Amino acid sequence: MKFDVTYDPTSLPAGSISLYVALNSDSASGGGWSQQDNLASSSTSSLKTIHVEIPMSVFTLSKTSNWYQFVLGLGGNWGSNLAGTIYIDNWQIANIHYVLGDFNGDYQVTNADLQAMLGAMKDLNSYQLSQGLTTAALKAIADVNGDGLINAADIQAEMRLLATGSAGGGSVTPVPEPASIVLLGLVGCALFSRKLLSR
Repeated sequence: MKFDVTYDPTSLPAGSISLYVALNSDSASGGGWSQQDNLASSSTSSLKTIHVEIPMSVFTLSKTSNWYQFVLGLGGNWGSNLAGTIYIDNWQIANIHYVLGDFNGDYQVTNADLQAMLGAMKDLNSYQLSQGLTTAALKAIADVNGDGLINAADIQAEMRLLATGSAGGGSVTPVPEPASIVLLGLVGCALFSRKLLSR
């Protein structure tokens, strides 16, 4: 599921919000309330759009449910009887996938992603919130070397990915230099000659 939330922080009482999303379904058929908290937050002072992508697998769903409700919640210091305006658009249930190393979200890995990665590594929590990513989605993008951690080693893996198209280290079998090839050839000839002389 993905959607955009747009708002002007200056029109909100506290100038900041936290985003919550829930799916609610009829509990009689095995469903119920399933909520994901703190998907994004912001305190900027200009028009802000938050793009949120959430795997449906993080919600508790039931195949036997007859209906579902989509619930969007905003948390903040609203005060009493104060109004604020937000807009939600581009809402859809789609086949969302994440590209390893794609830190700027354009579904390809380029040098721009390395710059975005260096910025994200300074504060992973802020990056995760600003992109509306679950922990699993963040790992799918940022755990470039696949060791289950997100740290400086992934920066090296990202550079390797950009240079070779593969994030893995692996061992490379060296190709003999020309002089070595000649030497190996001479050794082979010597062994062959020794066999002939011994007959």
